[in-house]
Amino acid sequence: MRCLIAIIAVSCLAHAAGCNGRSRDNSTAPINTARRLLNEQRQEQRAELERLDELIRNNPDDPALYVQRGFLWIEREDYFSAEDQFDLALRIERQHPGALCGAAVVTFYTKNDLELLEHLAKTRTPQYAPVHYWLGRARQSAGEYDDAIEAYGKAIELNPTYAEAYRARGSTAIEQSAAIEQSAELQQESDDAAGALADFRQAIFFDPQMAVAYTNSGDVLMDQDEVERALRSYARAISIEPADPYAYSRRGRALAAMEKYRDAARDYALAQELAERTDRWEVIAAMNFDRGVALFHVGDHYEAMRVLSSEIESDPLNADARCYHADCLMEIWGRAWEAKGEYSEAIRLYEQAKRDDDPEYDESMHARALYGRARAHEEAGSSRAAKRDRSEANRVDSDYADEDR
Repeated sequence: MRCLIAIIAVSCLAHAAGCNGRSRDNSTAPINTARRLLNEQRQEQRAELERLDELIRNNPDDPALYVQRGFLWIEREDYFSAEDQFDLALRIERQHPGALCGAAVVTFYTKNDLELLEHLAKTRTPQYAPVHYWLGRARQSAGEYDDAIEAYGKAIELNPTYAEAYRARGSTAIEQSAAIEQSAELQQESDDAAGALADFRQAIFFDPQMAVAYTNSGDVLMDQDEVERALRSYARAISIEPADPYAYSRRGRALAAMEKYRDAARDYALAQELAERTDRWEVIAAMNFDRGVALFHVGDHYEAMRVLSSEIESDPLNADARCYHADCLMEIWGRAWEAKGEYSEAIRLYEQAKRDDDPEYDESMHARALYGRARAHEEAGSSRAAKRDRSEANRVDSDYADEDR
C-alpha cells in the first residue's frame, strides 16, 4: 500500500541565517513539502480503496473484502462507514469473525463500550487473534496496561507472526514504564524498555514496512542514549511513511541531541506543518520545547520565543522553557529586564524542584538560569547582584561554565 520513497532529507528545506538574531528561512519550503507529501498519501489511500472496490465488484459475496474495507475506514476514524461495511459482511456470513470483531471495535470507539469485545474474546470467537489485539488496543487506551499486554500476548499466541500485536505490546510496555515515577522501580523500567525493543524488532521482522515500529524503536534507543541508531530508525520510518509528522519530530530530537540544530529545526518545521494539516496537535504539543531550543541555537530568536511561549502557556511550571525563553530575550536589544524576570521565575522553579528531590531537576539548567540572570543584572548596571548570581551558579554546578552558554 505504501510506496518506498527516498528519505525526505532536510535539504529540501532551505534555511539561511539572517541578521539581528533572526533567520531568513524559506518559510514556504515546509508548506510546499507537507502539501506534496500529504497529496501523495491521499493518492495512495484512494488507490487502496479503489483496489478494494474493484475486488468487491468482481467478488461481491466475499465478506473478507468488506471487512478489509471496514478496517480501512476505522484507520480514517470514519466509524459509520466502517459499520456499514461490517454489516454488509455479516449479511453474507452471519458469524464471520472479522465482521463481528469490526462491529465490536466500532461499538468501542463510538460508545466507549468494551462489553462486546470482551464477549467475543472470551466466548464467541476466542480463537480469533484480531479480537484479542483490538481488546488490547481498548485496554491500552484506558490505561489498563497489564490487561492490554495480556490481550496482545494472547493475540501473538494465536498468531505468532502478528506484527502489529508485537508492536502494540511493545508500545504498551513503554507507556506503562513512563507512568512509573518511583525511582525504586527504575530497574523495572529498564526491563520494560528491553522487552519493548525486542517486540519492535519482532514486528519489523514480520512486517519490514511497518514504519511506526521503526519510530517506536528509535524512541527506545533515544532513551538508552543510542542516538545514532535512533536516527537510523527514524530515517527508515520516514522513508516508508514520509508524511508522518511524529517521525520527523523525533528525528529532530535525535539531531538536536547531536547538536545538529539547523537540521533539527528543519525537521521540526516540517513536522509542524504536517501535524497542523492532519490535526495531529499532540505532536506539536510534545515537540514545542525541543523545537524552541533548536530555533534558539540557530539564532531564530523571535520564532523560538513564540514556540517557547506556547510551551510555557501549556506548562507554566516548565523551568527549562522559561530559561530558554529568557535566553532569547537577552539576544534582543532592550529586553534584558523582561529576561531577568523570566530567569527569576525559572530559578524559583528549579529551587522548588531541588527541595522536592524532583528526579527531573537539572542542576546545569539551574546554573544556566543563574548565569543568565547575572548577565541581565550586568546590562542593568547591577554588578553586585550579577556577582552574587555567578557565585550561586558555581555553587549549584561547579562544572558549568558561563562560556558553555
